[in-house]
Amino acid sequence: MYWYRIQLSSAQVAAGDAQRIHKKFEKVFHTARAPTDMAMLTDTLAVQDLITLYFYLPAADFAEAFILSVNAKPCERPPPDVALSVGHNDVRERLRRGEI
Repeated sequence: MYWYRIQLSSAQVAAGDAQRIHKKFEKVFHTARAPTDMAMLTDTLAVQDLITLYFYLPAADFAEAFILSVNAKPCERPPPDVALSVGHNDVRERLRRGEI
């Protein structure tokens, strides 16, 4: 499993970029049959006018295609206070416990 992220400015969010990425991830998530090892999280605490979207993805062709399509970059595990946008309800708890 791997973590990736995208940082968006408030202008990009206002232009609908975050919503487009969210919809694209949701489509991939459901096409993959909602795996427990896949999630999208959002850091809503804007730092320097940036919103960060985090993606927890399996090593799979569909994941690689998504990463390339949104230009996500590899990153460290996000802070535990991020909001779950797409995924199973236990993702944040698993993140807090260091399981993912």
